[in-house]
Amino acid sequence: AEQGLHFKVFSMRGLLTVIMLPIGMFGALPYVTSRIVAELPMLTILPLIFVSIATSMVGFQLQGARLLYHWAALVLMTINAFGYGLFMGSMITNDGVLAVIGPLAIVPMMLFSGVTAVNITPALNWISYVIYLRYCILIMFQTEIDGLEFYTGCSTDQY
Repeated sequence: AEQGLHFKVFSMRGLLTVIMLPIGMFGALPYVTSRIVAELPMLTILPLIFVSIATSMVGFQLQGARLLYHWAALVLMTINAFGYGLFMGSMITNDGVLAVIGPLAIVPMMLFSGVTAVNITPALNWISYVIYLRYCILIMFQTEIDGLEFYTGCSTDQY
């Protein structure tokens, strides 16, 4: 029965997990796969709703393929964050520890991804190429800023 206790992130289904896991009716891979497949419509539709609302309110220049790229970047970022949440929740069983460790893992990702204006030393600059958030943000910047001229002499290489 103790094998099922590491699924603390799924507390509503905890008793069912504890009962079904020892008799072989349940496993981590089928459960996570079914969760992702069940959540996939939400993970794709909510970014589309966000892009639709943000485009009209903020004034993004998203038409045609730019809208598709922007939405795809948001979907990839959402799916990756969902997977990261499943991973962290299944690895750490204590809610208090998860509340402390979660931000300690997410803040460095935000710092190294380029979301914030932090000067990173050249010795640690390679980390930014490993973090998924960097590529999603670059796609969103590219779709929004490409083709605009803010002042003379500014090129797309500078962002």
